[in-house]
Amino acid sequence: MRSRYRIPWILLGVVLLGCTAPRSSTRDEAADRAAIDALHHRDEAAVLAGNADSLIALWSEDIVSMPAGGPVVRGKAINAQMLRAALAQQGEHRPLTYELRFEEVKLLGDHAFEWGGYRGSAVIGSDTLVGTGKVMRLLERDSTGAWRVARTMFSADPVTAR
Repeated sequence: MRSRYRIPWILLGVVLLGCTAPRSSTRDEAADRAAIDALHHRDEAAVLAGNADSLIALWSEDIVSMPAGGPVVRGKAINAQMLRAALAQQGEHRPLTYELRFEEVKLLGDHAFEWGGYRGSAVIGSDTLVGTGKVMRLLERDSTGAWRVARTMFSADPVTAR
């Protein structure tokens, strides 16, 4: 009778070991980090180009953003509407520089979290303004394998004139 229960326990052990084994190899991690770095570069390029559509393309369909001092914004359509409204309120401006600096990017299977800051400058009217801030994001791999911004929190430091 004792041997009858040995096989299910062995199978359970194999299943549990399979569930806890690392999902990705070092090579996969390197590829994921390269893909996330490419996402950062596309983000920077879209901001410098003032291209809302390129920024929106980096988001998951269910993106949630949490701007400092503002409401939680859920979903790609509403976030896109808010981005376009913010760009329209800025009026005529010409981005000069924009750089994301993430201090940590932690991979967790099909998710990653990152935190850091940004720095940029733009000409607005006759003034050159410099802005900095902090950002924390949760990324997720979509069904095509591409990394997307799924959750984001950000704050802006006081803007300075140069």
